[in-house]
Amino acid sequence: MAVNKRFVIKEDYTATVIIITVLFFIWGLLSNLNGQLVPYMKRVCQTTSFQNKIIDLSFFGAYLFMSLPAAFLCKKIGPKMAVVGGLLLCVLGTLLFYPAAEEKLFALFLIAIFILASGVTFLQVIANPYILLLGKGDTAASRLNLSQAFNSLGASLAPYISSFLLADLVLSQENFKENISGLDLESVEEITNKYANRIEPVYVVASLILLFVAFIFLFARFPKAAKLRGNEKKALLPTLKDRVVWFAVLAIFLYVGVEVSIAQFISSNKIVGYRNDNVLYYYWSLMMVGRFIGAFLLKKLRTSSVLFIAAFTNGALVSLVFLVPVYMAYFLILIGLFNSIMFPSIFSMGVRSVNGKMLGSTAVLMMAIVGGAIVPFIVQHLSSGYFYVIAIVCYSGIVFFALFARRERL
Repeated sequence: MAVNKRFVIKEDYTATVIIITVLFFIWGLLSNLNGQLVPYMKRVCQTTSFQNKIIDLSFFGAYLFMSLPAAFLCKKIGPKMAVVGGLLLCVLGTLLFYPAAEEKLFALFLIAIFILASGVTFLQVIANPYILLLGKGDTAASRLNLSQAFNSLGASLAPYISSFLLADLVLSQENFKENISGLDLESVEEITNKYANRIEPVYVVASLILLFVAFIFLFARFPKAAKLRGNEKKALLPTLKDRVVWFAVLAIFLYVGVEVSIAQFISSNKIVGYRNDNVLYYYWSLMMVGRFIGAFLLKKLRTSSVLFIAAFTNGALVSLVFLVPVYMAYFLILIGLFNSIMFPSIFSMGVRSVNGKMLGSTAVLMMAIVGGAIVPFIVQHLSSGYFYVIAIVCYSGIVFFALFARRERL
């Protein structure tokens, strides 16, 4: 199947690409800053192991339940106002963390996470296909990789910001539990109040910044992107005949699942000669570097070919982590490098394979991000040896999608 280039907006929209890329940076920073703050919220609410798993499901579940509403909203009111709506949802979510921390209410904590993740879902559903439209069809994957690189840049800054703001707080849940064990209720209340008082202002400031950004976007000039809205009058969702989209859904599910599983593996397993947090930092940092490299490579090479090489290489690297554990830190960090181009490449090939259904295709692809909760959940409930098997299966599925997409001339 030849790549459909009729979706492309031919005018020069460089300024719009920059604005949308800023949006990628914002939600990368926001999502990962919240990820840095969630452990402190867990301590405030003194969550159990079971509740911690519900937190992950609450975040990734937003992609499952809110992607389609985001697509319908964008179709009705246009991408600019839908982006503003997504930012306002993020504002509401961050503001709700304040009463959740103040009152130590786990239920409100979950609601805040879900609303914040819903806002990020809105931004993803709109920005990802929109950036594909703003330029030539054969460089769409390159543009998305470049924008995703700034998303990773925001993500890499989040740990520094949180460590600067919260440097004096306990850094591990285990130490926290040790600190409060044997204390009376009044002393425990005093410690949890300290956590709450430190993180509440961070969320308030984040909500104010998001509100300012929403205000800026409200008055920004957006191209109408008729191909994103107007060509979807008859059908929003892809049909069963749109095989590339559905295989891309499976590939996104597997990719996000294995990406999160590897990050959790790095965090929870002993790595010879290195601190876990350092390895995790370089894992995410190389993902950012890889996206900048990918933005260049995908201008020169076929997207499906680059995806095939990256997925096959990561399958081999997972095998080396198991076979040569003494060097596992290097192999795990390299996995981050080759992971970098996978999401943008899978996504761009999926949505560009259909005619007039970009929003609907984006919605079902974003729903597949729930794999970030399901695959790690499966890994955690099996013995540690199954991690390697599941990771290789995930990368094998992505290899299959790359071969299928190549056959479709993507």
